[in-house]
Amino acid sequence: MTTTNTETEKKPLADSQPGSYGKNKNKRKRKEDTDKEERLEKVIQISRVTKVVKGGKRMSFRAAIVVGDKQGSVGIGIGKAVEVPSAIQKGIAKARKHMVKCPLLGGTIPHPSVGFCGASKVLLRPAPPGTGVIAGGAARTVLELVGLADIVAKSLGSANAINVAKAAIDGLRKLKSKQLVEEMLGKTLSVHVPGVVKNKAEIVAAASNAQGKKNKFELVTVPLKKVREKKKEVIKPAAEAPIEAAAPAVKAEIVEAVAEGQ
Repeated sequence: MTTTNTETEKKPLADSQPGSYGKNKNKRKRKEDTDKEERLEKVIQISRVTKVVKGGKRMSFRAAIVVGDKQGSVGIGIGKAVEVPSAIQKGIAKARKHMVKCPLLGGTIPHPSVGFCGASKVLLRPAPPGTGVIAGGAARTVLELVGLADIVAKSLGSANAINVAKAAIDGLRKLKSKQLVEEMLGKTLSVHVPGVVKNKAEIVAAASNAQGKKNKFELVTVPLKKVREKKKEVIKPAAEAPIEAAAPAVKAEIVEAVAEGQ
């Protein structure tokens, strides 16, 4: 009579088995690696901050990070830690959680926009191809990481780096695409994209229109120098003009006036 061992040996779950913790961990790790490859990070400010506690002062570092994928998504995060690398990692994690998606039109934005944050105000305007990113400071970092190639930006308020970056992101958040506006209004819009011409007929029409405006402008334009000379001739007193150049009647009147004055 043979006896069988009814006890089953417990085997540890492998990474390849469904529901295993190791597999999920590897998935998360791969996802984080792809995010790091796709998204770019830039530090816009690192400052040392102090917190006053009961026993004295507690020193730490604050790092402001901007994260973007150059495909229309951008975010800003602020991290605090005792060491700078830890503060940067915390800022990157917060920035990735608060990414903002904005509609882009080629390399520029579809329409002008104004963003606010505290006392900072940033004006964003579209620009034709070849203009580049005309901006400075934290606003330039935000616009480059979101994927814009041609845009004009101006900071009109406070120059605080964090508030300027948040104001630029607020301006990008307010942008609306053509499809969204058409859905809101319930009709089709005809929008002209700066620097983009559809066919040859439009090129010829645009050139003829520009030439007609140029000729019209030249016909009605008079040089300012000639206008000034003409004005001097009109208001020039007759007594200062040479007597030989005056008409005979006017010449007699001038002579009589001079005789009476003497």
